[in-house]
Amino acid sequence: MAAIAADVDIERSLRSSATGTTRSAADGAGRVPVIDMSRPDAAEAMWAAATSVGFFTVTNHGVPDELIENAFASSKQFFARDLEAKQRESPFAPQLNSGFEYFSQIRPSTGTADQKESLQITARAGAMDGRWPSEPEALQPVARAMMEASQRLAARILDMLEPRACPNLERGTLQKSHTLWGPGGQCTLRLLHYPPTAPPEAGSNLWRAGPHTDWCCVTLLYQLPGPRAASGSISVARMNRVSRRWRKCG
Repeated sequence: MAAIAADVDIERSLRSSATGTTRSAADGAGRVPVIDMSRPDAAEAMWAAATSVGFFTVTNHGVPDELIENAFASSKQFFARDLEAKQRESPFAPQLNSGFEYFSQIRPSTGTADQKESLQITARAGAMDGRWPSEPEALQPVARAMMEASQRLAARILDMLEPRACPNLERGTLQKSHTLWGPGGQCTLRLLHYPPTAPPEAGSNLWRAGPHTDWCCVTLLYQLPGPRAASGSISVARMNRVSRRWRKCG
């Protein structure tokens, strides 16, 4: 619990500290590198990014473009449905981190609800029982396929980081700690939508997504190129909890 409290304190400090904004923009330290996963130096570049800026973009990652497009198409169709239908068919269960949320997630850094809606699909046995929406019909099979492809990509990333982050661990330990649809599964696919909103009143402190850290080993954030990226995204988090930047543990 002490570790969780420490992370909450970090999130509360993010807005006032201007982390990732003014200071990074001034010295160029906040630039996100692009890493080609087919290159022999990819692991070295990934470790450098993970221990500095904390983010990187990957290419040649192996997740089919068609699958990503289908996932975004299903997401768009789901969020276009009536609010009542989304809430009825996918009720949010906080203890399972599963279901539909609407303008309700409150970040410690802001104290106000994020101005977004999301469908969280946690790959744990029973977590999605009674929470898969009936429409669009393609959403469930596409979401499962997206999780499987993302699981393979995240495993590659963890295998590349593990020798530097945890040199005393048996190779493959990190990726084997993450499973889909078992009793202890914590990997989560999150469909996100940022619907149009009225301009906020001065001092309301409303954010689309308040400053935060992700408490997991790896978060994969998918976005479509160009204007299509403006209103939504898809993220997949492998959840055995790790906070802040990657650190060497042995």
